[in-house]
Amino acid sequence: MCLLTADYHLPSINLQANWYYTKEKGEATMGKLNLTAPEEDELLLILERYLPDLESEIANTDSKEFRKELKNREVFMKDFIARLKR
Repeated sequence: MCLLTADYHLPSINLQANWYYTKEKGEATMGKLNLTAPEEDELLLILERYLPDLESEIANTDSKEFRKELKNREVFMKDFIARLKR
């Protein structure tokens, strides 16, 4: 297992995410993402603003495979938004 680190710089958010790559499984998982309350609020705002665009993209996509990927993203985002609101 190796550690991959990524820094994200958004206008008002600086995040550092640690990804752990397991060669045997061929997948990367994120450990823990620590956010301050203002960062959580900003992330929630970004996600909530993007969600209607995603729903529109799903409705206007012809490719069944791509639509399935977008729907999976929508489910993830809705779950993540709900968790941020707790």
